[in-house]
Amino acid sequence: MVDLCYLGMSKSLKKDFNVLIILSQSYPFGSGESFLEAELDVYSKRFKKIILVPFESEGNARSVPSNVIVETPFKQRFPKLKYAFLSQKHPATRTLFWKEVSETPKVLTNPYFFKRLTGGIAKTTLYYQWLLDYLNTHPEYQNACFYTCWFFEQATALGLLKQQLPNMRIVSRAHGHDIYEQDYFPAYIPFRSATLKMIDKVFPVSENGRLHISHAYPEYAHKVQVARLGVRGTSHTTPQSNAEAFFITSCSTMIPIKRLDLMLHGIDVFAKRHPDLKIHWHHLGDGPLKQQVAQQAQALSANVIWSLLGNLSYDKVYDYYRTTSVDVMLHVSETEGIPLSIMEAQSFGIPVIATAVGGVPEIIQGESGILLGKHPTPDDIADALEAYALDRSKLTAAKHSARANWDRHYNAEKNYSAFVQEMLF
Repeated sequence: MVDLCYLGMSKSLKKDFNVLIILSQSYPFGSGESFLEAELDVYSKRFKKIILVPFESEGNARSVPSNVIVETPFKQRFPKLKYAFLSQKHPATRTLFWKEVSETPKVLTNPYFFKRLTGGIAKTTLYYQWLLDYLNTHPEYQNACFYTCWFFEQATALGLLKQQLPNMRIVSRAHGHDIYEQDYFPAYIPFRSATLKMIDKVFPVSENGRLHISHAYPEYAHKVQVARLGVRGTSHTTPQSNAEAFFITSCSTMIPIKRLDLMLHGIDVFAKRHPDLKIHWHHLGDGPLKQQVAQQAQALSANVIWSLLGNLSYDKVYDYYRTTSVDVMLHVSETEGIPLSIMEAQSFGIPVIATAVGGVPEIIQGESGILLGKHPTPDDIADALEAYALDRSKLTAAKHSARANWDRHYNAEKNYSAFVQEMLF
């Protein structure tokens, strides 16, 4: 296989961006990255062909528009050590590795930093090798627009290729854990500066994310622009319950940073304050803490009726909101971008009680919900639930405000039509 730098084709191909190549983590497989379902509905009308490249391809594949081709090159996972070694074979990844070492010398003295670096170069090399072979085999795509769903190694690998094929258009989304270094131990994400230098644009989903990247790397601030996610609209508004009951929904992966234990403590305090109120709590989502969450839920007060509904597809989440009474969504995560789950709830006119972390204050505005502090107590959570449970007129107003906020800021058709233009120009 001949390296792209010897092809000499990059300037001879027509630059029309009729092809969009998307690098995802797992979509359309599994249940993650549901934002891409609404995105593809819009993008499939703009591009003649879309090539979707998931890094993981376990589980069932969701349906995609007819002009979307799904490539699954990474079904066979390779040991990171092999690719860390292979990275020294390619001049581009070898230079990237040693440049990072020179700029961040503590990666050689701190084993945690070194582990993050070698893991990062391993994934970057895996992407780089596949893209190198793919674009040699399909030279007609060397002028495509490449879009990575996460600001991680996919973007870095594409940036390296852009050094050889300058007509490539490379943009990346950035959400939360691919923005904030403090979400990791140690607080380090490899190749930030190098990647920003090489690619065309980064689109954080929140203003908070834009400010974080721009302040950390001011020389590349002109490449960083907010592009909000969105969800499909619906004509249905979820009805609120009567005064004898109160319905709470939560929706997240069951992992520690979501603080589901804290949330359940808050619900239990609320329930104990109002023993005559029938409280219904339903959780959408799954994860490694499912058994612990179930055990804690079993100890809730007798007036709490609960269920764990597991992972639901995009359509089934919407079916749930169409057929189930929901008064509020509760979300007490320790860190966030802007959760798609909050957008979905607002599209059905459901107010949200959430911690003011990451980009969450940008989506809960005015009367559309209640912002908690970054580290709320169970009593704080109970107070917020009471604000709606004891004042149903306030709840009604919040429902109208939540729906209006979705339409104004998180309507998928509006946001993704605008984003595709920003992506290309």
